[in-house]
Amino acid sequence: MKRLFIVSLAFLLSINLSFSASKKEKRLARIEKKQIRKESHLTAKIERKQAKLVKLTQLIEKLRKKKLKGKSVRRLKRKEEKLAKIKAWLSQFVQPTCPEGFVQIPANPSIGTDNDFCVMKYEASNDGENLPISLATNQPWTNVTPSEAKSACQSLGEGYDLISNEEWMTIAINIENVDANWSEGIVGEGCLKQGNNGLNTTCGYDSPMDPDYGEARNSKAMHTLNNGETVYDMAGNAREWVDYIEGTNQCVNGFYNLVDINCLDINTYMPEGIYSGDQGVGKAYLHNLGRTTARGGMWSSRTIAGVFALDFSSPAHFRNSASGFRCVYRD
Repeated sequence: MKRLFIVSLAFLLSINLSFSASKKEKRLARIEKKQIRKESHLTAKIERKQAKLVKLTQLIEKLRKKKLKGKSVRRLKRKEEKLAKIKAWLSQFVQPTCPEGFVQIPANPSIGTDNDFCVMKYEASNDGENLPISLATNQPWTNVTPSEAKSACQSLGEGYDLISNEEWMTIAINIENVDANWSEGIVGEGCLKQGNNGLNTTCGYDSPMDPDYGEARNSKAMHTLNNGETVYDMAGNAREWVDYIEGTNQCVNGFYNLVDINCLDINTYMPEGIYSGDQGVGKAYLHNLGRTTARGGMWSSRTIAGVFALDFSSPAHFRNSASGFRCVYRD
């Protein structure tokens, strides 16, 4: 009898434990489901805030171009305050992964960049100890050959390198597709900002110092990216070496409008849209011996400057005061 009681008690206990385990599993499942739903809502909210950040950045840039008075000045201030609040809120969840002075660039697999990467916000400058840094107040580092520029970037440590042509194109196409970078505020309408190109026009300007630098820059030197980040001097100022050599080709040496080039793979160098030569995207100087590659144009390039500007004119040992560079960081 005693044995039967013990067996029955053990049986009842096992049922109770099984029931308790089942209840615990259900409770944990409900908690997990709730957590997934919460994370999904947060992700959606972050994406909405990021989209609002881009639009607000573009609007503020348009307002800053105008001569504002009274209510318009107050409106600009409110928009700037709102932008600061959005950035502060996003900073809780979107942790920066780029080194100081670098900005994050969204990947574009169609161009050859499968992962996000970081690029210098400003053209590289010398920190005084022959290390490249990205700083608004420093004069760009020029008079370097392409190989010297690459070595300088790599001297920063693992993951650092001279920008490749694929990375340059990823940034250029990103810039091309942001309304704020076009003079009419719509992609393809008007001209794309050409920076310090030696001409005071709707999209370019002639700086009193070459290359240009400093905190208070002309807004035409800045381009906005689709993630709300900004970069300077991708067009004009100092032309920039990229880590790329085209090789021998069938091009006739000389200057070309980008739309007229038929001797190169257009996906390697060209914008997504088709633009006329006066729309600020840049022009090309081609050379059939496959020399080094510089992009963006320089302070004296005038209508040639642009984010897609392409220059094959220089041999590997070439250096001058108008040739600089920009480093990337690949995590």
